[in-house]
Amino acid sequence: MNFTIDREKVEKENQAVFNGIKKMFGMVPNIFYNAGVSPQALKAYINFSNATQNVSLSPQEREAVYLIASEVNECNYCLAAHTQLAKSVGLSLKEIFNIRKAKCENEKVNVLVQLAKEITENRGKINAATLDNFYTAGYSEQHLVEVIALICEISFMNYLGKITQPEIDFEPAPLLAETEN
Repeated sequence: MNFTIDREKVEKENQAVFNGIKKMFGMVPNIFYNAGVSPQALKAYINFSNATQNVSLSPQEREAVYLIASEVNECNYCLAAHTQLAKSVGLSLKEIFNIRKAKCENEKVNVLVQLAKEITENRGKINAATLDNFYTAGYSEQHLVEVIALICEISFMNYLGKITQPEIDFEPAPLLAETEN
């Protein structure tokens, strides 16, 4: 599938938004140019994304949700971007791979990842035991709603990345099979 954009047109329409993205990443990642063909969709995503940066989950927990959802949704672009972002918030490559495998050594993070994986795989349906484990691990109803919001946020980019296939402008994330060695 070929998704062709006129970057000059997109950049002019979204200059203010792109300036903010450049401050965050030091560049405008290709996926944002693809989203930018709809200035309204790009602005809506940025507003939602900015709001989720202030949830009560830690930056590491947020990245864990983004990583497992991107793994379930099989979005190589978002896996590459969030592998880099996860490293920047202090997660090791081993922890990142364990999150993507849904086999975390940290039990609390593992419960979070299991919940996010189940929500993503089953389009919002979860087992009562999964939710009970989440609450028993110390998470609250607020955390549950925030996990759902994070999954919605990353799913937009996962779908956009899979459908429009932007060139990956981050270091590609290794396939999980490559991490077994």
